[in-house]
Amino acid sequence: DPKSVVVVVDISRGNVLNFNSGAQVAKLLPDRFFNELTGRLGNLYAVREEGENGVVEEAVDKIETCLRREKGCYVVPGIGKDQYQLSLAASCAGGLVFGASLLTASQFRS
Repeated sequence: DPKSVVVVVDISRGNVLNFNSGAQVAKLLPDRFFNELTGRLGNLYAVREEGENGVVEEAVDKIETCLRREKGCYVVPGIGKDQYQLSLAASCAGGLVFGASLLTASQFRS
């Protein structure tokens, strides 16, 4: 069904949550959203803290919240603005360090 989301719980895997979504849902919630949701709520630490039922309920709640928004969600809601900005800054800094490491010594001399 193009308007459905199937939540798969497989306790034999490292990330216990997996999602399959229909075409209309995918327009509002891209694969990136479900990958982030799996990584954030499906990991063993979250399951240990919240329990299997707890992480499923929280995942369904986040999906429901985003489906009610006119434009859906590109990322999972719940990350604070400070955490988002810190992650962005760390990613940019890492990119600069990586880029600088690609420069050779001869490029610095000229």
